[in-house]
Amino acid sequence: MEQITLLLSESTVEMLHLLAREGGQTIGTVVQEMALDRYMHRAMDGVRFADSAAEYLLDAEISVAQKT
Repeated sequence: MEQITLLLSESTVEMLHLLAREGGQTIGTVVQEMALDRYMHRAMDGVRFADSAAEYLLDAEISVAQKT
């Protein structure tokens, strides 16, 4: 996993090294945790979007029912 640093910019690699050193982790672990965090945020945003879409559809159905 640390070979990923070969594909990244120098400043990003330096940041990863600092984060890894600060947390006593490997760069691979830091990258995996960042990826998991991003995945979970996107998953939760998707749930919120689905909930709001369902509420919108329910409101639309009620509105149509009231007009008829």
